[in-house]
Amino acid sequence: MDTYDYRKGIENAITAARELEAKGHKLKGVRLDSGDLARISIMARRLLDKAGLNYIRIFASGNLDEFKIDNLLKNGAKIDSFGVGTNMGTSCDAPYLDVIYKLSRIDNSDGSIQPVMKLSKDKITYPGKKQVFRIRAKDGFYLKDIIGLEGEKIKGKPLLEKVMENGKITISSPLLDTIRVLAEENIRCLRPKYKKLKARGIYPVSLSPGLKRMIEKLKKDIALRN
Repeated sequence: MDTYDYRKGIENAITAARELEAKGHKLKGVRLDSGDLARISIMARRLLDKAGLNYIRIFASGNLDEFKIDNLLKNGAKIDSFGVGTNMGTSCDAPYLDVIYKLSRIDNSDGSIQPVMKLSKDKITYPGKKQVFRIRAKDGFYLKDIIGLEGEKIKGKPLLEKVMENGKITISSPLLDTIRVLAEENIRCLRPKYKKLKARGIYPVSLSPGLKRMIEKLKKDIALRN
């Protein structure tokens, strides 16, 4: 119903719906994609119901995201489903990933391994080769993640997996269906407080005892050298 006059567009939809009914069919829905979607949807629902077409669904789109949808619903919008395109297919809130490589250990020619770390203010890095362990609560929800050392004995699921070595991919690429199922499972295992649009809880991430000991030892070694 992308028209200059939404009321006229709704009236046209009602006419089309009645013509379809006469032929044994039903109009599935109407689409709103501009203007005051909350106000227009309320008007559309009222007119459709008045015409006895309460089965017609109202679909809305137009640069929507989760915050706009939440606001529409809180303002009483009579919308049955939403179409999210641009904000679903792109990373609008974080259009780039700012990362940098930092040295965490040195593999010496004699076979020895030397963990290293950076101690600059607000730029401290963690030493050694690491693994991230995910801990589940007894009810199945994710409880916390622990950043530890590779090979450290921690009760939790190790998350980091080698995917490339010497420029070659070491694992087979999962199917899109497999990726979707995994993503849905991970979201389902987060407690509701971590999935709120506003005032979300902060998922706990901590350092393992082994990594903490290594950090403290390196700090003392660096202090002695200086």
